[in-house]
Amino acid sequence: MKEYYVIQVTSGGEYRTLKIIKEIINNGLIASAYIPKMKKYKKYRGDWHTVEEILFPGYIFIETDNIRELYYDLQKVPKLTKILGIDGDVIYPLSDSEVYFIKSFCDNDEHTVDISTGFIEGDRVIITDGPLLGKEAHIRKIDRHKRIAYLDIDFFNQTISTKVGLEIIKKDKKNEL
Repeated sequence: MKEYYVIQVTSGGEYRTLKIIKEIINNGLIASAYIPKMKKYKKYRGDWHTVEEILFPGYIFIETDNIRELYYDLQKVPKLTKILGIDGDVIYPLSDSEVYFIKSFCDNDEHTVDISTGFIEGDRVIITDGPLLGKEAHIRKIDRHKRIAYLDIDFFNQTISTKVGLEIIKKDKKNEL
């Protein structure tokens, strides 16, 4: 049965390491390997542009049905790689709820989180469209000027912080303290 695993790599070297993994590792061993990304707005030259950034810097996601063989093959990769979820002789995959969260967040073949839209009413953030819809509880902070939402997501019993694009279209100040 194919399961998802997370490989920790040197931050900033995700794409190079992924390319090396795809060149070195046996083709039949990996069902998919990707780096989740997110879209956000960035202002330069006076205008807002849509850009993509890595969603989880320092991590590559791999789907395989033979983690033991992959573990040994990854030792051939000349870049720092470490499979998360190793406890003694056992290598744990992402849980079903973690896989569901990622798939519902990155709901396309490009593994990219689109920009969400919402508004602020008092001290509540209400998402009206996009992948953050129904995931408001994960929002830790919003930077309206950069059009970013900072999230805390649980993976392997630890909290990983990330950011995604969020366009706040309205802020209702009544009910604010």
